Amino acid sequence: MSSPPVSDRSRETWAKGVRSVGRGASAAPARARRRAGFTAVELMVTLAVLGIVAAVTVPSAARVEGDAAARAGAQRLALVLRAAQARACADGLPVEVHVDGADGSYEVIERAPAGPVLLEHGCAGARSTTNYPLGGVEFGPAGWPCSLATHLPRAGSFVFYGGAHSHAVTLQMGGRTRWQ
Repeated sequence: MSSPPVSDRSRETWAKGVRSVGRGASAAPARARRRAGFTAVELMVTLAVLGIVAAVTVPSAARVEGDAAARAGAQRLALVLRAAQARACADGLPVEVHVDGADGSYEVIERAPAGPVLLEHGCAGARSTTNYPLGGVEFGPAGWPCSLATHLPRAGSFVFYGGAHSHAVTLQMGGRTRWQ
């Protein structure tokens, strides 16, 4: 029995079939899978870029938050000082404001004849310093700011720190309270 003649075209088709079987049926999908994923280098570059962005953004956000806390603390203390001054003028009694610079907490105390009365206490929300002795100020019946140590009229300031900027509350001799 003789075999029928085989054309060159059918030999090529047969050879392609053998080659594809030799590689396995999943050769084409494997190549597609490799193209669909990320290489380790691509992932490491992406993580490096994200790390750089985070390193720049996080400290900047902390400065902004600290600056906002200092500004809010100065505004809060300015309001407290104005209220204490108004109370001293209205009641005709000395009113003291004590500020703890470490955490910005404060107390407002009226010096009544029967003894000291705590009017208010709270926290300004930022650390501060002052040039007033004993860390506070007293408002007399005329509304002038006085030193707690000498009870003499004295201008001064409270400075709140946070972030890149500081914010000050200034008490002028005439009794004007302003913050900046």
